[in-house]
Amino acid sequence: MNVVNAAERSQGERDLAWLLVGQGEEFPALKRAAEDRAPNLRLLPLQPADSLPQMYAAADTLLLNQIAAMEDAVIPCKLLTYMAAGRPIVTAVNENCEAARIIRQASCGVIVPAENPEALIAVMVSLRKDAELCRVLGANGRVYAEQHFTKASVLQTYDELFLNTLCTTAFSPAREEVAEG
Repeated sequence: MNVVNAAERSQGERDLAWLLVGQGEEFPALKRAAEDRAPNLRLLPLQPADSLPQMYAAADTLLLNQIAAMEDAVIPCKLLTYMAAGRPIVTAVNENCEAARIIRQASCGVIVPAENPEALIAVMVSLRKDAELCRVLGANGRVYAEQHFTKASVLQTYDELFLNTLCTTAFSPAREEVAEG
């Protein structure tokens, strides 16, 4: 409901429109709330995977929205796709989650507190006024994704992890062998 609340409270912002895409269990409730309270918010059902790159590329800003209690230890796959799209990312998340860490490391977006529609609106309005910052954030995300999340780089990281694990296990000095005799 964070985005619905932000959309409702930002109706006076002439150039700010919101679009949510997906088909989660909350979709019907979000749709009803948007129809009743936020005419500047559109909801679309889940889109075919092959149309997502064009849709992301057409966006001015991409939003990753999570509940405040979410302190995940994994990177949401949506974030990697957003970074590859080369658009600035606004993350309304717990500042201790993995998505926030990646956004800071990649310097590809802005982090706002989760479940804070006023902060979300302020950042969106600010980004709408700063095309150069949006360009830089988007480019940073794209470069970071290419450097850290291509298939080759991910497989290399796994190879190194497995090799280090095998070497540590096989040649550990703590390993004892008992000889009978």
